[in-house]
Amino acid sequence: MSDLAKNIDRELSAFGLRIRGVKIFEEVTPIAGVDAKCVALIGHIGGENWDQFQNWWTQDDHQDQEHPLDAWSKEIIIPLAKKYDGVAVFPSDEPYYPFQNWALESELLSKSLINLLISEEFGTWHGYRGAIAFEEKLDFACRENPALDICETCVDKPCLSACPVGAFSGDAFLYSECQSYLKTKEGEASCMMDGCSARNACPYGVEYKYKSPQMKFHMRAFRKF
Repeated sequence: MSDLAKNIDRELSAFGLRIRGVKIFEEVTPIAGVDAKCVALIGHIGGENWDQFQNWWTQDDHQDQEHPLDAWSKEIIIPLAKKYDGVAVFPSDEPYYPFQNWALESELLSKSLINLLISEEFGTWHGYRGAIAFEEKLDFACRENPALDICETCVDKPCLSACPVGAFSGDAFLYSECQSYLKTKEGEASCMMDGCSARNACPYGVEYKYKSPQMKFHMRAFRKF
């Protein structure tokens, strides 16, 4: 790992974040006004970022943020990108860069049956908060992804049967059925309280599972849409 990558990773660690992987482009790729040769994906595994985010969120001047986790992420990543001559981009902002594809090409992940990226180590309990595009290649030890399909090796596939409305039973996610259920008393007492039942049923990465406050935060954010 280069000194640049080490410095960025060290600064991110103070916020419970890390460089998750680096996507090296075969050709120069325009990203947010930069002729990028790579993007460093920034995120977290498990709940390692949660305490730092909560400490920020409980401050009075942050209480009215419409999307507090996005705002917190930008307060960290944008200055860091400028400091190291890169440009920050975020999965929540247009033009919606292909974060999932970048992740699949820089980490040992695969697409899961419940529309989240999955790892054999930490399951679906992880996230990406942004990325920094650089005009120079960033030396970072990425793990080549050999076309994994982690869910294919799962015999019982309990995630599919655990969803109370069968939202993942077909080729597409039945978004409206999921949203409708979350607004019922039953949904409030189950998935809204304990987290997505399908996600909880996955046998991978259970030791990285989000704690209750983090789980509730993400479910409330999802239900808004």
